[in-house]
Amino acid sequence: MNLTHFVALIQLRYHLTCNQVKKAGKLNIVISILAIICGLICSVSAFFIGILGGAVWFQDVSTTTILITWNVIVAAFLAMWTVGLLVELQQTELMSIDKLLHLPISLRGAFFLNYSSSFVNTTIILFTPMMIGLSLGMTLARGWALVLSIPLVTGFLFLVTTLTYQLRGWLARIMENKRTRGSAIAIITIVFIMLTQIPNLINLRYQGSRRERERSREIQLEEIKELGRMEVDARILAGEIQPEENGYWISEIESRATEQLAEQARREKDERVAYAAGVVETVDAYLPPGWLPLGVVRADQGNWIPGLLGSAAMFAIGLVSLNISYHSSLRKYMGMERRRRRSVKTSPFKSKLDLFSYTRLPLASEQVSAVAIFSFRSLMRAPESKMVLIFPLIVGMLGGSFLIGKGKIDVPLVLRSWIPLGVIAMTMFGIAQILFNQFGIDRDGFRAFVLSPINRRDILMGKNLAIAPLAIGICLVMIFVVQIFVPQEFLSLLATGLQVPAVYLLYCILGNLISIFFPMGIKRGSMQPANPRLVSMLIMIVGIMVAPAILMIPSMIACGIPSIVGAATDRSMGWLFLLLSSVQLAVVWGAYRKIINQQENWLWKRESKILDVVANIPE
Repeated sequence: MNLTHFVALIQLRYHLTCNQVKKAGKLNIVISILAIICGLICSVSAFFIGILGGAVWFQDVSTTTILITWNVIVAAFLAMWTVGLLVELQQTELMSIDKLLHLPISLRGAFFLNYSSSFVNTTIILFTPMMIGLSLGMTLARGWALVLSIPLVTGFLFLVTTLTYQLRGWLARIMENKRTRGSAIAIITIVFIMLTQIPNLINLRYQGSRRERERSREIQLEEIKELGRMEVDARILAGEIQPEENGYWISEIESRATEQLAEQARREKDERVAYAAGVVETVDAYLPPGWLPLGVVRADQGNWIPGLLGSAAMFAIGLVSLNISYHSSLRKYMGMERRRRRSVKTSPFKSKLDLFSYTRLPLASEQVSAVAIFSFRSLMRAPESKMVLIFPLIVGMLGGSFLIGKGKIDVPLVLRSWIPLGVIAMTMFGIAQILFNQFGIDRDGFRAFVLSPINRRDILMGKNLAIAPLAIGICLVMIFVVQIFVPQEFLSLLATGLQVPAVYLLYCILGNLISIFFPMGIKRGSMQPANPRLVSMLIMIVGIMVAPAILMIPSMIACGIPSIVGAATDRSMGWLFLLLSSVQLAVVWGAYRKIINQQENWLWKRESKILDVVANIPE
């Protein structure tokens, strides 16, 4: 590919981008122009801010500060880069290699152009000028040894872009199948969200130790003050000082004690910072992105070898990754991919799963069992259900971070039964998005229910039973975790276990109503509504937000009465909580069976309208 081809393809990409923006309307054109102008201003500003900050602020700082600053910049770059990658995975490329190969251009030229044009994004525009400017500013402030940071920054950017390009090619082959595409995006999103919670978990974990250190210093200060007062009293009795000098000597002792503890706190802080810096250096030595901050610090200390080796290693890894990506593309488009022969033997797990599909569930009719089993399998294969499970996982991680390392928490016995109720409410809040739109996930599959000779009551019960393992299972697991740290007596624990199905049945009653009267179509691979209607969206949002406050009222009454009686009599009322929970479950079950008979008629009358809404969703 010569220079003329390269310029022509750049112009082609520019015109394709302009046409894509124009199709969205005039408002989108104005917003896009403003975004470009703001991006250019931010890019230029970042360059000069980097020079100014490196030349002024880094003039007299320690190497530890330099190490932490560059690590923060690298971490922020990778986080923003990952977010951009997740967005790109759900979009279609303007010019992929498939499209470029229709032009009179070599595969090598198409590959180079596709690689070089794929990373003109917000992250590169903002961070590259800032890192280059910071490198120049630090060079001016701390000496020419830090000019080595420029090839380190270049190697880091080359490493990230080449590895990302290789990852995108691998994911593109996985996402050729629409089913695996949605699952891959869901898994990547879940992993990314969980990784972003790690700093928060670490911070929450060490907040307790910080409070303990503060309480320890306060106790030490009080002890020193008390010893000082005793010393002053002894000296007064011995006649060494006059009684009217009592206040002066006590204030002197308190002032010296405060200064001594403050100095001790500063030494402990310096030790913790030094330890953290040592840990960061160790991690940087083994992770390629960490070679940038580690090379800058070593160059500032006068050692150029780590920086040179780090730059060379990052360029080498990037070239190897780029070579692998190119040969993978060559094999794909030249028809030379090697395909492994799949064995025709059926795996034992698949055989058991197929056998489970024809199993009748206990205490359920054949029709209810069939609907429940196949709806459950469909739910497990749908990426949407995996995305919905993110919320309970994040809440569980955040809640567990408060409990790690604290052992059993001292909570009054009267209040211990309320914590699992909060866990139940939070879990049901997370699962309500599926439960309140049960037919939206079926899409075209809802037509099978419409055409089947199954009672509509059995369809509703089967759908409720299919979601039960997710909702009830997550509740029980989280209650078990809470029981380890905040244990409650056995009878209260049994009562809490009865609360889970009781609350779930109430959610099923409300979820069936919203699913029948306000259905919403769901885009494939996401939980975003397709062609949403304002009324349906408002009902869904209000239902999700208000349901915990309304549907948890019976549980709060069943738990509140024993709590009040127990506080008044100073006795355990677990048996009363268990009795009220049993009555609540029986009443809710009876109400569910009676209401679902009426909901059967509503579903029968509205199933054609539901089918029009949830089926025929565009790809």
